[in-house]
Amino acid sequence: MEYSIRILVRHPTLSIDEISRYLNTEPTYSRTSDQTSDSQTAWSVVSWTEGNRRFFTEVDEVIDWLERRPEFISAVRHGGGKVCVIAQLSGKENIGDELSPNTMARAAAIGVSIGVEVFPNMTKPRETRR
Repeated sequence: MEYSIRILVRHPTLSIDEISRYLNTEPTYSRTSDQTSDSQTAWSVVSWTEGNRRFFTEVDEVIDWLERRPEFISAVRHGGGKVCVIAQLSGKENIGDELSPNTMARAAAIGVSIGVEVFPNMTKPRETRR
């Protein structure tokens, strides 16, 4: 059993370096606004977990982490960007979890969306890439 949790930030004017400074974290994947179809910077960090099927517990921990960065969330949202926490699941195994109303409410209160993606050939992310 394996999954990854991804924080995805998309923004029309913030640079990859600015987002990294705000979050004090380097991205696992990133694209500049001129490399994306919608002219928005895409910045994301991805974790990897094996041997656990409770992926929404980790989503809850990420919401905790984001709640402690209200200036960042505000800058992203008021500047026309968005923040999404995505559970990335392998389509090759049976895995499921339950997203609590409390986590949904906390994410909504700070303006963060929650997504789920399924990959038939999901692989462990490499170290930071640019």
